[in-house]
Amino acid sequence: RRLALWPMPVQSCLPKMVKQLGSSISGAFKKWDHKEEGTVPRETMVSLLKGLGFGPDEIDRLLDSYFKRQVADSNGATPSIKYDDFVQWIVSVRANGGSTLLGSAPMTAKPPSKPQKKKFFIGANWKCSLEGPNEVDALVRQLNSLWVSKAGSLDDVELCLYPPYVFLDRVRDQLSAELCVGGQNAWDAAPGFASTGVVTADMLRDVGCSWVLLGHSDRRNVLGESDAYIAEKVAKCFASGLNVNLTIGEKLEDREAGRALDVLVMQLGAAAAGVPSDGWDRVVVAYEPVWAIGEGAQPCSPEETQRVHSALRGWLKEHVSEIAARSCRLVYTGSVNEGNAAQFAQLPDVDGFVVGRAGLDAEKLLSICSTLVERKAPERPQVKPKFWVGANWKCSIQTSQGADALVAQINEAWAQETGTLSDVELCLFPPYAYLDRVRRKLRGQLHVGSQNAWDAKPGFNSTGVISAEMLNSVGCKWVLLGHSDRRNVLLEADGLIAEKMARCLARGLSVNLTIGEKLEERQAGKAIETLLRQLEAGTTGVPADAWSRVAVSYEPVWAIGEGATPCSPEDAQAVHAALRGWVRDHAGDEAARQCRLIYTGSVSAESAAQYARLPDVDGFVVGRAGLDVAKLLSICKTLAAVKAEECAAADKLKGV
Repeated sequence: RRLALWPMPVQSCLPKMVKQLGSSISGAFKKWDHKEEGTVPRETMVSLLKGLGFGPDEIDRLLDSYFKRQVADSNGATPSIKYDDFVQWIVSVRANGGSTLLGSAPMTAKPPSKPQKKKFFIGANWKCSLEGPNEVDALVRQLNSLWVSKAGSLDDVELCLYPPYVFLDRVRDQLSAELCVGGQNAWDAAPGFASTGVVTADMLRDVGCSWVLLGHSDRRNVLGESDAYIAEKVAKCFASGLNVNLTIGEKLEDREAGRALDVLVMQLGAAAAGVPSDGWDRVVVAYEPVWAIGEGAQPCSPEETQRVHSALRGWLKEHVSEIAARSCRLVYTGSVNEGNAAQFAQLPDVDGFVVGRAGLDAEKLLSICSTLVERKAPERPQVKPKFWVGANWKCSIQTSQGADALVAQINEAWAQETGTLSDVELCLFPPYAYLDRVRRKLRGQLHVGSQNAWDAKPGFNSTGVISAEMLNSVGCKWVLLGHSDRRNVLLEADGLIAEKMARCLARGLSVNLTIGEKLEERQAGKAIETLLRQLEAGTTGVPADAWSRVAVSYEPVWAIGEGATPCSPEDAQAVHAALRGWVRDHAGDEAARQCRLIYTGSVSAESAAQYARLPDVDGFVVGRAGLDVAKLLSICKTLAAVKAEECAAADKLKGV
């Protein structure tokens, strides 16, 4: 049954998983094969399938389809199942893309009622840390008291405690009804067989558990639980009505060998086989970087955490469904505490945490819950603000005839897309010599901006500079400040750029502030430090009500130019998330929503879609692509299409 529920796009993983699951299923059959003949009677198979939750009609259709070419022998003997053949039959039907009755078999257990709003999730795994009822009772009383004292401020958090088995019933009886209890593991013997020392999913439900923790590194790496085994438990727990908190994580040797995502996807893909298509709102996937756990271990950085979570959500979207990707909560469980929770809470693809030691201290645990709400609520809208595209011509157009020809082509192309590009704000940045000319010839809602601006000290005139007042007078709306050419070639300091930014905003111009780190800063691990220093300096003089007139462009200087290693979408998103988090921390939630974060790392018509889908990328500044109307229009249309998809997805989710 598990194999039949395997998502079709994950067929590349089948060979290994077939071997694991097939061996497991065959082993279960052998418990009924008392004569060791490699077969079991049909009536035994009926009992087995019934125990797995199939209804009588489903069982008959399934077995009839398998036996359709088998007929009882002349003596009337009952057909038997060769279970190795039966396993291969399931696999071959599914692997070849066929429709099997197994794949459509519904779970018979009624799932818990679905929440009206997706809450953030916090799990407190007590492991074996509390060993007596007095300790347990004291912690539960303190949690109840503190939760009540928050008086509704934590309504957006779903908090679940995972006590040891012997205290499950005790904790559920005393804990506030607003909080959840879960089992640290679950296991089921084969139908009809009792097993010593295990706790079943049905038992957990019976004592009031709503969650179960499966796949923890203690179970995978110490007790040797395989992906296939965990996948079976996921399916059984779902069938019993439990919600599943699945933990996945790579070890140090996997990370060092560059296999981290391969391992994570294999673990997630195996478990996904046991999740009903409409059950992903009952799944929490916890990423646990095993190499970052424990004293002396190197912690997993927020940037790397975001990259992993973004990749996992992308996998769900591609291989399961978009609804699954949005419904499933991704939480981080890498030694989170009250001191570092804020760094991880601000990441766009982190929906909560599972904590260990911090979960044994009621005040620390509630502090983490509050931090999560503060960083996530009010969340930025699912649908992005209007996208922004800047075309920086630099000095590439060197004649007025060339400027006229390019503007004419842009006018014509934009007019033909009437209405389809209404969600894109396009601004051209021609050389100073053509600013007035381009502004007079440009049509429609297109804007013109300057590649720089500078003002002499009051009372002094300066040669060869352009002032903010001049730019206003020729109809410029935007000005480009802090570009790498200005910072690294002409050596403009953060302080000078900050002065120019304040001057331009005061004169009514909108500002595109460019920031970026050089290769040596990236290699020294100072990328974020450099970017935040530039951002802080540049935005010091931004009025509270002016953030809608600010676009911050991230330009990874090390990734620009021929032969350079491109900045991956994952790296771009991690940087943009950190930048938005800084704006939120230092200027407030409204500033973080209003300020547009732009990526400007050699974006092309071919790569635009990858970056446009990143949650914290609100547009692009392009160079060479801005001189080719077809490519520029393609990039704008890609942005508009992404915007439309997000609107449609948001509407669909409202319906769900």
